[in-house]
Amino acid sequence: MTDANQNDKYHNFREKYPFLEYEKFEIRVKGKDVHLVFNYNISELYSFEHTIELPGIATLAVMPPDDPKLHNIVFNIGMIETMNYWKLTCPQVIIVNPGFLSEDQVIWWKDLYFHGLGEFFYRNGIQPEFTDFLEILPETIDRFPSSTFETFNAILVPIGGGKDSSVTIETLMSKGYPVSCLAVNPTPAIKKTISLSGIPPEKVITVKRTLDPAIVRMNEEGYLNGHIPITAILSFISIYAGLVTGHGYVSFSNESSASEPTVPGTHINHQYSKSWRFERDFRNYINNHITKDIEYFSFLRPLSELQIGKIFSGLEKYHHDFRSCNSGSIKGGIWCCNCPKCLFTWVILSPFLEPAKLVSIFGENLFEKSSLAEILDELSGAKPVKPFECVGTNTEVNIALCMAAKQYEDNEPALIKHYKNTLQYDQYRTYDSNHFLEFVFDNAHFLPEGMEKTLKDAIKISRYP
Repeated sequence: MTDANQNDKYHNFREKYPFLEYEKFEIRVKGKDVHLVFNYNISELYSFEHTIELPGIATLAVMPPDDPKLHNIVFNIGMIETMNYWKLTCPQVIIVNPGFLSEDQVIWWKDLYFHGLGEFFYRNGIQPEFTDFLEILPETIDRFPSSTFETFNAILVPIGGGKDSSVTIETLMSKGYPVSCLAVNPTPAIKKTISLSGIPPEKVITVKRTLDPAIVRMNEEGYLNGHIPITAILSFISIYAGLVTGHGYVSFSNESSASEPTVPGTHINHQYSKSWRFERDFRNYINNHITKDIEYFSFLRPLSELQIGKIFSGLEKYHHDFRSCNSGSIKGGIWCCNCPKCLFTWVILSPFLEPAKLVSIFGENLFEKSSLAEILDELSGAKPVKPFECVGTNTEVNIALCMAAKQYEDNEPALIKHYKNTLQYDQYRTYDSNHFLEFVFDNAHFLPEGMEKTLKDAIKISRYP
């Protein structure tokens, strides 16, 4: 759903507030803690202070957290965090004071704004042109140089509290890879995931990320709001944390499914910064402008959500504590059982876990809820636009539904009956799901040597009825 009225606001705000200024950044070391502080203003009328705290990171550091070589990555964290404040009024110009950006870097940042804010523009009824929607103007010629760092054969894995990061850490640790965790604004599910993994506290980096409170007030007053590419933000933060602590690798848990657009035939993708395109571009940016001594990749990139669900079905210790529901996280970390993320997670696990087990996880049988029929149609492709959530492709949803339907042949619940009346069911009911689960492997990935076999082995030995 789009809001055409917001388009008028967009143009009015751009006239009223012509620029956003990235004023400065600071690295404040307070004992064992590190505070990254960023200051911005919108046309000198609104000022913001944005903070990122890393409590206790100095005890894990292999170099001073405020070492001049780290100023470059912190400067770039400040660049990505500008999005939080830029989207309020969408100024024509971003003035960059703390450091120089080359022409290539300016183009890179414009591309990330354009694609990373695709959902924001779409849902606000805004249709920007890439050529003129944004200028990025460095106000200094002082350049932060690319640097060399001492890093080791250790992998830093950001944890989200859902099934994906659990699969990553368990699969890597099962083969003896040295794994540490990064937890940004950790929810109960994130904390529980780390606890269940057995990763010791000295290998856990915690981050507290805090927006300036003025942003909430301005949203309430009617300034523009919407989705930002949070994984891009976490990626820059992860590189800083990884370099400070000597990790040679940062591994996210983004799958091949994340590259499918949310709106077919467009670049608009709720998961843009989880896509292969972003991963490729981010790797190039880090290598070309920050350092070549840390490698960024997504361990699950070759897999689909359905394959990840298959592997996760065998990780029983996580089943009652993982959470993927954004609505429920606001209510204390529950499954709301009424949103696209809840239904998708139920669907993707339904071929591999018995209905009673799923009910014990979610609290009710989501296939019995006829109120979710429209969401199911969005997930399966019976409706043209997918939900703006982190959900899988239409293909794997349909495969999962056809597989799950076989469990209910004697007593079909409401959503299975509904699904069997769609064209999607007729199209996919004879699909070779075994081939999809065992042999589909996306070769567009950046896995370090040896990890591809680790992932293929995980698919083969994972639970499957």
